[in-house]
Amino acid sequence: MHSTSLNEGESKWLEEKTKRDLEQHGIRLLSEGDTKSGNDKVESKNNESQKNSTRGSNNRKPADDAEGDHTVISERGNTTYKRNDNNPNKNSKGVGFEKQKSVDYKGKPHRDSNGNQIPTPHVHEGKDIRPAVPGKDMPKKLNP
Repeated sequence: MHSTSLNEGESKWLEEKTKRDLEQHGIRLLSEGDTKSGNDKVESKNNESQKNSTRGSNNRKPADDAEGDHTVISERGNTTYKRNDNNPNKNSKGVGFEKQKSVDYKGKPHRDSNGNQIPTPHVHEGKDIRPAVPGKDMPKKLNP
């Protein structure tokens, strides 16, 4: 079993590379004062959920101030959310979101629906878990 660990320089490189990749796919980066709607990318370095010590405390949450589709990025990976007004769990703006895809760069392996162990880095799409594809799901440089 092999796990990928990032140093500070690699983490910064990954963050910048991910920002560029998101911009190339039409996901607009936000700056202070921007109106958050449409396809928003919201960076989250210190998500409140990451301060908890309970199970699932490392899970990324939708950005509290987002109003449209967006991606939350942390050093552990990234998660893309789609607006879902039927979701009963609303943020402070009264908007609900549904997780579309989550990529974990760090962390323990997970098991797929067949019980097979999937090493990190891996991708969660719905209830499916699969190995991450370098260059598609994550930067090639992080390939273990």
